[in-house]
Amino acid sequence: MDDKALKPQELDIELIVAEPVCSRGDMETAKIVEQGIVMSEIEGILEATEFLNSKKINPEVVERVLWRPSERRDYSFKR
Repeated sequence: MDDKALKPQELDIELIVAEPVCSRGDMETAKIVEQGIVMSEIEGILEATEFLNSKKINPEVVERVLWRPSERRDYSFKR
C-alpha cells in the first residue's frame, strides 16, 4: 500500500458548498422579521407589530417572534 497522499484534483470528486439551513421560506421575509425584532427592542412591541403587519408578515409569525420571544428561532450567529 502506497502512503502517498492524494491531491484533491486526483480524487475525482466535486466539492459542494452548502447554503446555511434556514427554516424561513425566503430571505427577504427573514430580513423583514429581523427588522421587526430589532424595532421591538428599540421602539417597542406595538410599533414592531404594526410594522410587521404593514409588511404582510403572517400574524402567527408576528405573534411568535414579538410576543413569545422564547419561541424565536436562534439565528444569533448572523447578527
